[in-house]
Amino acid sequence: MRRLLIFLLCLLFVIPTTAQDTQTPEDIARERIIEAIAKGKTGINLMGLGLTKLPSEINGFPNLEELYLTENQLITFPTEIFQFTNLNILLLNDNQLNNLPPEIGNLRRLIILDLGRNQLKELPPEIGNLTALQILNLGNNQLDRLPSEIGNLTHLDELHLHDNMLSNLPPEIDKLQQLCFLNLGNNQIHHLPIELGQLQRLATDECFPLSSLIYNNPLISPPPEVVAQGTAAILDYLNHQAEWHVRQMVSQIAGGVGVVAIGVLALRWRHKRRKDKKKRE
Repeated sequence: MRRLLIFLLCLLFVIPTTAQDTQTPEDIARERIIEAIAKGKTGINLMGLGLTKLPSEINGFPNLEELYLTENQLITFPTEIFQFTNLNILLLNDNQLNNLPPEIGNLRRLIILDLGRNQLKELPPEIGNLTALQILNLGNNQLDRLPSEIGNLTHLDELHLHDNMLSNLPPEIDKLQQLCFLNLGNNQIHHLPIELGQLQRLATDECFPLSSLIYNNPLISPPPEVVAQGTAAILDYLNHQAEWHVRQMVSQIAGGVGVVAIGVLALRWRHKRRKDKKKRE
């Protein structure tokens, strides 16, 4: 009898734990969504659950403003999200997204959009509709170009483009006058566009130095000696490339003339020594 009682007591503790452990990611997400709706919340945290899709209960959220989906297993962009036109924050980083539908442009109130660490190969032009964006993270994807509409994001403060396959930037980048942080590291950029020189806020003390943000690119322009001098020098170079190259040419010519002059003086001195030696003989 005593053994049976102990066994039953163990079941009381084990069964609830076992039931909880057998919950699927969708079950956990469903519970969180239902609880958030019941409490009148405007945000929901579904991070790190391993979700491959969103449960249908998400459609019952009346005024969703913040949606956190970091570290899941989403392959396609959840179409349910497009109905939430009041979204301010959308975190979809660390998933397996391979495309970004044009409907992303419906989320015009987004302030923060994190799509880092996915498998995106291109962006739709409709990305330019997100004119309220202040932070856009596209790092660690497979982007080889940016649409010209990126220039419509005139309120951007941070733009993360590191670890992609970009070989150039669109000239419309010069419209991002509020840009304070730009990460271009680990791409395939050979030439920074001259339009980047218009983004003078990058050179202010409040912003991260641009020279630290173009690491691991096969840069030809600006040359390494300019990059080494920091942000202000880079922007100045982009704004005055012709003058910079003229100065370099003049400096090289002047250096060459100096070498020739030294050589001539050396020959004269050597010739004079020989003449003096002959006189003494």
